[in-house]
Order: sequence, then C-alpha cells, then structure tokens
Amino acid sequence: MTIQRLDHVGIMVKNIEDSIQFYERVFGLEVLNRMPMELQN
Repeated sequence: MTIQRLDHVGIMVKNIEDSIQFYERVFGLEVLNRMPMELQN
C-alpha cells in the first residue's frame, strides 16, 4: 500500500517561516493554504 494523497497536517513550531523553508527544502512540500492561528499556551 502506498500513500496516494495527504489531506492536511498540523505541526506546532516555534518559527513558522523557518519551518516552512525546511519542509520545502528537505521534503519538497509546498504550502497550499495558510490559516491564521491564535497562540495557545
């Protein structure tokens, strides 16, 4: 069985811009949609 599609993933990170660059560079992923999120402690 192989993965055909991934619907969505949520990952909590300290720096969203650095994390986006990492996942784009290392895994070849791309951001299709970003939603504003409130900070929660």
